[in-house]
Amino acid sequence: MLDLVMMSSVEDLMGFIETHGDAIYMLGFTFAFARTGFLPLLLAGYAANRGALDPAYTFLVFAAGSWLGCELRFFIGRRWGHALLARVPALQPAMQMVLGVLDRWPTLFIPVYRFARGLRSVAAIALGMTGVSRARFMPLNLLGAVLWAGVFTGAGFALGHVSEAVLGKTANTASLVLLALFLGVGWLLSRRLAAPR
Repeated sequence: MLDLVMMSSVEDLMGFIETHGDAIYMLGFTFAFARTGFLPLLLAGYAANRGALDPAYTFLVFAAGSWLGCELRFFIGRRWGHALLARVPALQPAMQMVLGVLDRWPTLFIPVYRFARGLRSVAAIALGMTGVSRARFMPLNLLGAVLWAGVFTGAGFALGHVSEAVLGKTANTASLVLLALFLGVGWLLSRRLAAPR
């Protein structure tokens, strides 16, 4: 795993994928199950464009991990949410923010909360503590996972097309600049979505 941390170029990323083969898919699933964010998805989409990963399988791995991770958090919230909140009072402000947003946009919130950095775990647990039924949560959660995986792996894949078709020999440098720009815009959007209203 040290070589993953030490990467400094797109070639390092491609070499890491070639070295670890199909284990990369399990790493992607685990990331999507446990966390939110978009850099690994962008990089995986870019790698899929370069032929190092299968595009459809890459998308499916991230979507499935995200969907199942939120299903587990929803279950935890439904089963142990109130006890968890009593034991960890520091979660109270985040829970109140989630419930306030849910009151304003009850249907829209479920598929989009994972786009806001740092909100995913708390939101799914809070949703489990509300009157939202599993029958309502499950399809909207699946829609959100598909959107999240599609947007970010698709953006990484498109970044690979832009770098190869338009930028030619300067693809690596320009790709990293475009990736940094995309990350910056994503960060600003996630901050805006997470800001209390």
